[in-house]
Amino acid sequence: MTVVCLGDSITAGYPYEKEASWVQLCAEDLNLNLINAGINNHTTGDMLARFNRDVTPHRPKAVIILGGTNDAWQGVPMEKTKENFKRMIDMVYAINAQSILGLIPPIIKDKVQACFQLKDVEQFNNRLIKIRDWLKVFSGDKKILLLDFYTPLCKNGTGRGDPALFVDGGHPNRRGYRLLAESIKADLQNIEK
Repeated sequence: MTVVCLGDSITAGYPYEKEASWVQLCAEDLNLNLINAGINNHTTGDMLARFNRDVTPHRPKAVIILGGTNDAWQGVPMEKTKENFKRMIDMVYAINAQSILGLIPPIIKDKVQACFQLKDVEQFNNRLIKIRDWLKVFSGDKKILLLDFYTPLCKNGTGRGDPALFVDGGHPNRRGYRLLAESIKADLQNIEK
C-alpha cells in the first residue's frame, strides 16, 4: 500500500536528511510504502501547486497532508489557507484515495525568536493556533482522520512545546521526530486496506 506524505519541513525531516523524518521512521517500523513529499518552506499553496506532480503519479491509497506552519509564518490569509486545504482534499478524493490531515506542531516561542529573528513571534503563534483549531473542526465535520503532530511535542499536560524535543524552536530534533512517528503508528496501521 502506498501513502504519500505531502508537507513542508516537518515532513521532510529538517534539519536532518529524510531518513530522520517521521515518514521514514514509520515506513521502516510498519513496512509501508510511505513517500516523503515534504519540501522545506512550503505553504499549503505550494503543496497544492505540486499535488499533480508529487502525489497523483504514485496512485496512493491515502494522502497525509501536514501543512500550515509556513502559511502562519508568511502571513498567508486564513481564508486562503482553508481554501488550499479544501482543494487538496478534493484532489485526494478525485484520485480515489483516503484523505488524512496532520495537526501542526507547537513552537517554542523564545527559541524561534532567537534562531530566526522573528519580529512578532506572538502573532505567528496565534496564527498557528487558529489553523490548528480550524483543522480540528474541519476534520471532524468531514470525518477525516486527523493525525496529532502537536501533543507528542508538548510538555505533559501543558499544551506548550517541550524545548528538549526541538532543534530551533520550530523543528523537532531526532528524538522529537521519533516521538511523532511513535504517536501516529497505530493510526497508520488502521488505514483502510
